[in-house]
Amino acid sequence: MAFQDAYNTQNWDAYTELMCSAMRVEFTGSVMDYLKKSRAQNGLTTVKITSVAVTGDTATATMDAQNEALGSGSVSLPLKLEDGWKICKP
Repeated sequence: MAFQDAYNTQNWDAYTELMCSAMRVEFTGSVMDYLKKSRAQNGLTTVKITSVAVTGDTATATMDAQNEALGSGSVSLPLKLEDGWKICKP
């Protein structure tokens, strides 16, 4: 998953490009600083997509995630069709 690859490699430009425009404007300054610090502390995360539900120009991707420091769990990410599918948490 490109979003997770960008996070793991700390490619923050690619990471934010995979967000919808409304979400991207929130990821500046102290929010990005916190994200970078969190990534450095928590290590790598791997994901396996388990399902995708599409409704028009929105979708939800559900995945199993495993993080070096935080363990494993199921995660759902909302998506929006905006010049391709983008992560778009409200």
